Amino acid sequence: MDFTRANLFGADLEEADLSGANFADANLSGSRLVRAKLNRSSLVKANLHGADLTGADFTGANLEGANLQDSTLKWSVLKQANLSCANLTGAYLEDANLGEWTIRGVICNYIRSGSEKEITRYGEGEFEKRFSFFKEISELVLKIPFTLSAVGVGKLIAQAANAVLGSEVICLKGVEALPQDATKLSFFVLDRDFYEGKAKFFESYLRLALEDYFKEHPVNEQPMCAGYLLEGEWNVGFIRRELAARVSVAPKFSEELSKELAQSSLFGLGKIGEAIHRIVVSVFE
Repeated sequence: MDFTRANLFGADLEEADLSGANFADANLSGSRLVRAKLNRSSLVKANLHGADLTGADFTGANLEGANLQDSTLKWSVLKQANLSCANLTGAYLEDANLGEWTIRGVICNYIRSGSEKEITRYGEGEFEKRFSFFKEISELVLKIPFTLSAVGVGKLIAQAANAVLGSEVICLKGVEALPQDATKLSFFVLDRDFYEGKAKFFESYLRLALEDYFKEHPVNEQPMCAGYLLEGEWNVGFIRRELAARVSVAPKFSEELSKELAQSSLFGLGKIGEAIHRIVVSVFE
């Protein structure tokens, strides 16, 4: 479907299937696209000013240079969408799925959020820095055999770190057996500031502290042969993160909840969980 430069001002396209359609330079201002399917569509430089895009699916869509000022994007899916150089000033992004979107050069002076559509303002480049999709890999090699306990340790490290930091910062990617009874834990790091400022120190401190712990408490389990991969699980926290948690200071979990999370008995690792929690807390003291 080719709607290039079409004038669709105020059009009612609720729940329309427009997958793969071309709306380049089209005028869709004031239109109603509630729950419309626009995955893989092209909306390059389209005018969507004031459009109601509630629940619309823009998965993989190209909105480069689009005008989304004052649009309603509540519950919309912008996963893997390209919004480079788009204008999002005044957009209502409550509960939108922003997983893996691209927003290089995006223009956004403020957005609206919450039931009362409260305004949150941003300086030049601040919105892009705060909301850009970020994913890097961090690896931690421990001198312990590859066992169920090793897998549990990886999950507990991510769990404890996220509890202490109050938001989804790291996620276990996989666990791999190495020669000489060593194990490699791989994590996705989902926070740029953490990756650039604390990740290296976190890795080295954690490795030394855990090695000391396992010297005193060796793992007495039968080693496994294969790696334990968690591909696909890494993005759960990023995608499900609500906008309110991204635009304000991340709320810290209570001390009781943090302790409860760290002491969860994954694979029966309650004591190791407590130790990992203490180690992770000491990193950020």
